[in-house]
Amino acid sequence: MSNTNKVNLAIIGAGLFAQKAHASSLSELSSYYNVVAVYSRSKESVEALLKKLTNYKDVSVYHGDQLEQLLERKDIEAVDIVLPIGDVTTNAIRASLKAGKHVLSEKPLAASVKEGRMLVKEYEDNYSKKVIWEVAENFYHMDAYIKASEILKKGELGKPLFIEYVAKSSVTEDNAYYQTKWRKEPNYQGGFFLDGGIHHVAALQMVLGDIEEVTAFSAQHKAHLPPLDTISTALKFKNGALGIFLISFGSNSVSSDPLMTITCEKSTLLVTKDSIEIKSVSEQNKTETQKITVESSLVSVRNELESFAKLIRGNSQERLYSAKKALSDLTVLEAIVKSAEERKVVPICNFEA
Repeated sequence: MSNTNKVNLAIIGAGLFAQKAHASSLSELSSYYNVVAVYSRSKESVEALLKKLTNYKDVSVYHGDQLEQLLERKDIEAVDIVLPIGDVTTNAIRASLKAGKHVLSEKPLAASVKEGRMLVKEYEDNYSKKVIWEVAENFYHMDAYIKASEILKKGELGKPLFIEYVAKSSVTEDNAYYQTKWRKEPNYQGGFFLDGGIHHVAALQMVLGDIEEVTAFSAQHKAHLPPLDTISTALKFKNGALGIFLISFGSNSVSSDPLMTITCEKSTLLVTKDSIEIKSVSEQNKTETQKITVESSLVSVRNELESFAKLIRGNSQERLYSAKKALSDLTVLEAIVKSAEERKVVPICNFEA
């Protein structure tokens, strides 16, 4: 983009993920953005983020009760909201939309389906014709999941029959993300499962389509990860496929990339964040493996920020992760938590928040 066509952006939130992922990604996107301001509740976190944000000059600093002052600036076109789950994020989204800013807000859409539905309705009724609101779900911008979805849509592997999705990690008490107060003392449903599990639900529905029903069981293996750290869920997709979805943040095993194994009529598709393999059985009853080259998942946050800039400037019509899609994923996740709590099958289409 030319200097005159760059998007004037403000970063709202300067915590760990903003510093580690958003600042570094935006540092590579100075041809798309002018980062003109950064806000956080504490001045110290703003200063920490600015040390990681390169290629931008004269970035204004806002903190404490100065968010409204930032949003009043006419030169700011868009905001990148990277705040804790809960009211602080939803309030920032509402205020930014009301101020006429394009919004990219970190997943999940909201802390609950009830709040998410209200937010989406407010956006569609009052702001959708004026500004763009996208949700930052970096799994949606991972090349492996994009290509896996495309492979299945082509139909060459036959109809998907069933899927196994397993993601195990060990979130210890010295984990940098766990050390953030709002994760250590969650005041929202599902605890770490909402914060981390929403990625995996997004990947599932992106690749295989809408989930129709869920039946789940949950457990808490680690005392420091309330109210649950492990969930096993049986899934039924609208396309007829069945699935098993196992997520654990309380595993003692070495953390590994989530593995998605999709058995189709003709072949099996194995997908991780950084790999795709297609396994087929030949006429000689031998397994043949085809490997698909994919872009590294490490650039996914950069990709979502680049996509956001292109949407604002009209250089792309593809809204990869709209607020509506984010609400769909949040609905599935909340239905899983409800199913585990109430020990019953929960349909998604008429889910009552």
